[in-house]
Amino acid sequence: MPVTTSANKKLKIPGGGVLDKRLDDITAVKQSLLDIDSLLLFSITANFPGNISPIVGTSRNYPNKDISIKAVTAWLSENAASNVVVDIKKNSIVVQSITIPSGQLKVSITPSSAINLTSTDYLTVDIVSGSGKDLVVRMDY
Repeated sequence: MPVTTSANKKLKIPGGGVLDKRLDDITAVKQSLLDIDSLLLFSITANFPGNISPIVGTSRNYPNKDISIKAVTAWLSENAASNVVVDIKKNSIVVQSITIPSGQLKVSITPSSAINLTSTDYLTVDIVSGSGKDLVVRMDY
């Protein structure tokens, strides 16, 4: 029976067969699971409910495996009253800034250079400037 992923792709998972083929079957199943994992989208999210103001992020987000952040999206529940500038930090060093311009709700970017993390690295999110309400920053990997 084929496995259907959230991307609606069918991947073969070999079944039973002759006992001599068990190792080949296990290897094929492992590869199929890796293929499925590569299709999935995971995120780290930082939430700042209520009226926002400049703040140094103290909540550390540690990935459970090596990751590479592919996209960053930030949005507010109401249009930004002034440019909202957010810094994403890896191990306390700014690796990406993102700005939601005044009058807008959302902005999405692809990082200018790869944001690669190991399981011992951590991310924090700082609000540098701006005013708005209910800021959410999502980092997809």
